[in-house]
Amino acid sequence: MMEVREDFLGRTDSDMLKLALKGARNMRSLATGAIEARPGTAFRANTPLTSNKLVEYKPDEDTTFGIYVTDSSLVVFDHSGAAIKTFAAVPWSSAEGVYVTPIGPTLLIGGSFGIYYIRYDDGEWEGGTWSFADGTGGEIAQPYWAFNPKVKIQPSGKTGTITITATEDVFTASHVGTRIRYLNREIAITEYIAANTLRGTVINALPPSYRLSINDSSGFRVGDAVIGNDSNWQGRVTAVYKASGGLFAKDTLEVVTLHRFEGPETAATIAEELSSPNNSSKLIAGGKTEIAPQPTDVWDEQMMSAVHGWPQAATVAGQRLFFTDFPKVPSAIAVSSARGFDDFGIGLEDDDAIVREIGDGKPRLKHVVNSGDLLIFSDKGSYVVFLREQVAITPSNFSPILFDDRGASDVKPVRVNDGVVFVESNNEQVSVAILSGNVQLRWQVRSLTAASNHLINSPINLCGPAVESATPEKYLIIVNSDGTLAALSYNESLDEQVIGAAPWDTLGEFVDVAPVFGKYWALVDRTIDGNPVRYLETFEDGFLVDCGMEVETLGNSYDQLETNGSDFEVNGNPLYVGVPHAIRLAGEDVYIVEGSRIQGPFTVNSDGTITDLPDIIGTRQIGLNFQAEVRPWPVEMLDSARAGTFDERCITFIVAVQNSGEFTVRANNDSRPLGGYDFGDILGEAPPLRTKEYRIPVFGRRTYPELAVVKEKPAKLRVLYLAQEVQG
Repeated sequence: MMEVREDFLGRTDSDMLKLALKGARNMRSLATGAIEARPGTAFRANTPLTSNKLVEYKPDEDTTFGIYVTDSSLVVFDHSGAAIKTFAAVPWSSAEGVYVTPIGPTLLIGGSFGIYYIRYDDGEWEGGTWSFADGTGGEIAQPYWAFNPKVKIQPSGKTGTITITATEDVFTASHVGTRIRYLNREIAITEYIAANTLRGTVINALPPSYRLSINDSSGFRVGDAVIGNDSNWQGRVTAVYKASGGLFAKDTLEVVTLHRFEGPETAATIAEELSSPNNSSKLIAGGKTEIAPQPTDVWDEQMMSAVHGWPQAATVAGQRLFFTDFPKVPSAIAVSSARGFDDFGIGLEDDDAIVREIGDGKPRLKHVVNSGDLLIFSDKGSYVVFLREQVAITPSNFSPILFDDRGASDVKPVRVNDGVVFVESNNEQVSVAILSGNVQLRWQVRSLTAASNHLINSPINLCGPAVESATPEKYLIIVNSDGTLAALSYNESLDEQVIGAAPWDTLGEFVDVAPVFGKYWALVDRTIDGNPVRYLETFEDGFLVDCGMEVETLGNSYDQLETNGSDFEVNGNPLYVGVPHAIRLAGEDVYIVEGSRIQGPFTVNSDGTITDLPDIIGTRQIGLNFQAEVRPWPVEMLDSARAGTFDERCITFIVAVQNSGEFTVRANNDSRPLGGYDFGDILGEAPPLRTKEYRIPVFGRRTYPELAVVKEKPAKLRVLYLAQEVQG
């Protein structure tokens, strides 16, 4: 279980205590049950101080890139970390709040600024503002929403340039360039006149309004939907008049047309019956007159625009694109048609788009994730749309089902195996939505950090496992707001009951961690020689230092390395024969690791050189040290057939290590350096790595002693087991 909370000592089930550690700083759990120091990090590149949002981009099966976003650009990098393409003309001014979603060969980048995209195809890059597909007759296949359902608008005409007047002040200057719909017909807004008045161009002729004479207007009300029983003409009542002479010599309705622009049949021989929810009446022959467009509340606006904001989350599932987390309609979700990711044309056909609200109590839908089934996370619970049975999503069957009432935070969830890990709305608990095997419920939510929530500190990002990693161990990494990490380890599935967590830190702060190119990549803030920097680094098995590099060197000269007569550089940074990349750590204390030999610390000079550098020929690592520590729980009590249960007294601390270098064992106030050189070793050669059991006597406090195994230098450390010899 790795590191668990301090109050875990109160557990009386000793088996649980044997599975847990009191401390596991910078340690990781292996599939075998052993634990070892986490991998160090390799320096890859300098990035701007505003870089954020590390993601992997796979435009096709054979091509992979890394991406990070800055306040003013989007940067594409390769396996070495080198920037190979920079999109500088981007619409955002802050990387915070930007989300990135791959949809086939296209990468969507969204946020409060709108929706941007990049695309790579056959060696060519393109990028720009993402747009919706063209609809019929110049319309746009985009989603619309009635943001002001109680307000009516009235156009001045049906075609050409018209004026739109609202009954309330609902318009802003931001409406210019957007579209609104009057009775489902689009008007492109070209001018802002006042808070209740706009000017625009009609895309297709607006539906007509009619004055209809009927036998009896009793029971008809303003706002009623009406239908012609024979022609299926449909409209909505805007005014009702009883016969009073003059213009209204007969009972009269004024209506706007919703369907069939020709209006109802009023010819003498086929005048039809007009029905409303509360009444019906025969139309009077010849009693149909087209009038100026009438005011109606059947109108809507672009769902996504600068006026009402943009969605803050997206995903792809079932050949459809899903948008959610709309600022002004938080419980709404917009689903593209099955015809294309950019087609949001609404209709009743199975392949049409879907736009609707879901959930009771208008929850805020924060995230949507494709995990075989479609999972929707809100601030009031989690919903599922079942897709595993190969059921296609259609407007008629799209019905999300609530399966858990725990809310989610703003941190983007990550897919792990057949589950989805998310941060709960309290921002201090990490849970997983996972298939349960229950035929009725199927999905359930289970906490991953109940025993280790002290390691969770307002998470800002989640990193899923690097599924293509060469090692069998996979980790879920939580990036905390304080710059630390919590690394969760598990065996085959998160459905298991034992989840191990360990705190990871470095000389600086982690900003983001993401699986890219089959490895864990990180953005790290460091202070180098008093100056803040942000580095792109990778966790590398076999690396014993942080922010390090490993190169083949020729000795302690400070000449720049040459290859085929040219200076040798990595990402534009010169490599020196004596101190590779130390210029990146000027003013800092570094260690040099040559196999199992550790030298340092050395202070790097401002030019990247090191005074009194030892002569090393061969492969070396140079970088920052990080400490690792293992602290076991003390054995609390013993069971004796004769004496019953009594408190233990620890007399010996037993530590077994495998292929490990120097480390220190602490037992209360006694510290003992172990590993490293031993009797018979040749001091001029690197000390051998050791596989050995050490038995350390415990003096002083033997009830609840403080025990620890500490890696103080950049040495290998793998702990096979810890044990305590006790007596009553």
